[in-house]
Amino acid sequence: IATAPTSNKSVLVSSEDRHVIALGAGGDPMLINWCDSEDYNDWTPTTTNTAGDKRVDRGNALMRGVDFRNTHLIFTDAAMYNMRFIGPPYTFSVEPVGATGGLMGPNAVVVYADVCYWMGTQNFYFYDGTIQVLPCPVFETVFKDFNFAQGAKVWAGANNRFDEVWWLYCSEGSDEVDRYVLYSTVEKHWAFGTVARTVYVG
Repeated sequence: IATAPTSNKSVLVSSEDRHVIALGAGGDPMLINWCDSEDYNDWTPTTTNTAGDKRVDRGNALMRGVDFRNTHLIFTDAAMYNMRFIGPPYTFSVEPVGATGGLMGPNAVVVYADVCYWMGTQNFYFYDGTIQVLPCPVFETVFKDFNFAQGAKVWAGANNRFDEVWWLYCSEGSDEVDRYVLYSTVEKHWAFGTVARTVYVG
């Protein structure tokens, strides 16, 4: 798309109101930019369209956006924002929710059964209207054998059949994914092990 911002960190679609949203738009790590409704060629705000932008200020870089209920959760490397369609003239409201513990990587977050789960740089977290630490008895097993330099390769996913959320990650001695940790959202227990994958497919 010739008129769209380039060097974006992440892109999502607000399907209810039909906007394409670019995070880290144009190479600005903290800029959110969205096109006009139903027109991904029009990214310049005017009085006759709903294109717009918003620069956030908590953290150093935007990481990922996910759909959540009737809104979007926007993650930086340090915080989470609620991005909600409100219509003209501002189109979206973008309000801080709170600290996220630093999202480990752009794919380290998943929404399952109306709850958002993610791996931070120091813990696991969930959001069901409030950000909370997800108690993890295998925390030391995971984080003491973890390649933080490859945090961007962490991949979260949901196993619908067993009501589980998974994280694939690189152990300390590996540059590629070779470990997993999972959480049962029904039984509230954890499990971990070895696996060779580059992406989670549920």
